[in-house]
Amino acid sequence: MILYVFVAIVTVLLGLLVNNHEVRDEGGITRGQMLNGLSLLSVFLILFALSSCRLNVGNDYAKYVEFMHLIRCDAYVPTEFGFNFIVKLLYGISGFENYLLVFAFFAFFTVLLFLAAIYRQADSFGFSFFLFLNMVINQINWSVDKFILGRVSGTEAVAVYGVGSQINSLFVSFSTAISAVFAPRVHRIAADSDPDKAGRFSKLFLRVGRVQYLILMLIASGFVVFGRYFITNIYATESYAQAYPVALLLILPALVPLIQNLGIEIQRAMNQHRFRSVIYSIMALLNVLVSIPLARRFGPPGAALGTTVSLVIGNGLIMNVFYASRLQLDIVGFWKSIALLSRGMLIPAVLGVWILKCWYFRNIWQFLAG
Repeated sequence: MILYVFVAIVTVLLGLLVNNHEVRDEGGITRGQMLNGLSLLSVFLILFALSSCRLNVGNDYAKYVEFMHLIRCDAYVPTEFGFNFIVKLLYGISGFENYLLVFAFFAFFTVLLFLAAIYRQADSFGFSFFLFLNMVINQINWSVDKFILGRVSGTEAVAVYGVGSQINSLFVSFSTAISAVFAPRVHRIAADSDPDKAGRFSKLFLRVGRVQYLILMLIASGFVVFGRYFITNIYATESYAQAYPVALLLILPALVPLIQNLGIEIQRAMNQHRFRSVIYSIMALLNVLVSIPLARRFGPPGAALGTTVSLVIGNGLIMNVFYASRLQLDIVGFWKSIALLSRGMLIPAVLGVWILKCWYFRNIWQFLAG
């Protein structure tokens, strides 16, 4: 995992050097063109080497190796004719079941076509490349704990963490569904020549954030009160009790970036998302370094705590400073408004704790009926 984070950081730095609007010189190759070529070649070689040396990586690794073995034996496999033909051809050239050569073949053309499409079709190579890296690094950051637990604690710990992570994924989907609706309005504001663009962004940022907070806090507070019972009696069994603190450690710190999801769209509209890619790369590395010792000592909750640390520092502190200083958003006013909304959550939370302490639910129907 540390290797993937290191590769992400290196490719980010190389992507900064590429300018796909470099003017061609009919008399020869300019310095800018040479720099573009070397940077793109370096990115290609790094991604190609990492993708081709695929040893036990990914949930589908063993399945593809098995499929390729069956293709070699002329057995039936549910894969495309073109894939089957290439496997037979490469195995025939090698003289043995060289599945690494097959992975390398597909990695070569996947990376080549991907980089060529971004360079030729995107208005800005850096813009498109960093959008891609944002998604990749975000995926790494949310998946790293499972890899670490698989190495230090075993499959049982991974299964427990997976339950908490699945609940967190459902929680995240509510926020992204809301912020995606306002993406066109963000880009319209960015395209306007209004001198008070930052003020309009701040008002929209506040309105959307308040709506997201009300919905997400309703779900989060309900899970804080009833989540342990839900996991151990409805969603899973008592053996998955540790999934409750895992889910809490993922959900509660994620509230900050989730209610500020519109800020990501504002960064894209203003072409200011490179900073986020760099910070997320550093936070992913921090997540790995912190989660390994915590996972060894505390198991699944320790791994989740490492993610919590990276979320609080990266999304909670650094990105809020960036929003206020670089995008000129009214972050102080935003959090004052959120604090006022939080006061209304206290009575329902206390009532929920009282119900859970005083009542015993023997089955799901009593639980749902309250």
